[in-house]
Amino acid sequence: MLLDTPLTGDQRDLASTVRVSGTILLSTVSNFLDFFKVDAGRDLDVVQDEVDLPTTLSDVGCVVAAMLRPTAVSLCAGSPPRPPPVVVQPPLLEPDVPRVVLADGDRMRGVLLNLMTNAAKFTRAGAVAVRVSLSASPWHA
Repeated sequence: MLLDTPLTGDQRDLASTVRVSGTILLSTVSNFLDFFKVDAGRDLDVVQDEVDLPTTLSDVGCVVAAMLRPTAVSLCAGSPPRPPPVVVQPPLLEPDVPRVVLADGDRMRGVLLNLMTNAAKFTRAGAVAVRVSLSASPWHA
């Protein structure tokens, strides 16, 4: 509902990050429950739905970028906060990649979040980026 009200650009970015973070948190809890289900020998439910790939990548990138923002108050009055040593670049989708894919969106977000946060954690300075391209040989389950 907040995103449907008039907001400044910064407010909209923050509200969007909160929305995406909540979705990812729910997905993480669901993944834990799925683990216990598999551990108990029950079948795992896999959801296949149309997922907007650019939006999913952008949402996860916003969450990781928010995690990298400096939160400490500057000790010198009036000095601007320093930029983080690691930045998240916009995702790059090769032209032949479909924009909408059939996938489990929550699991995809979880995997992407894990990959990007690990990349940021092990990068001292520079950028974290995601590039999506089609594989030369299709993989089938």
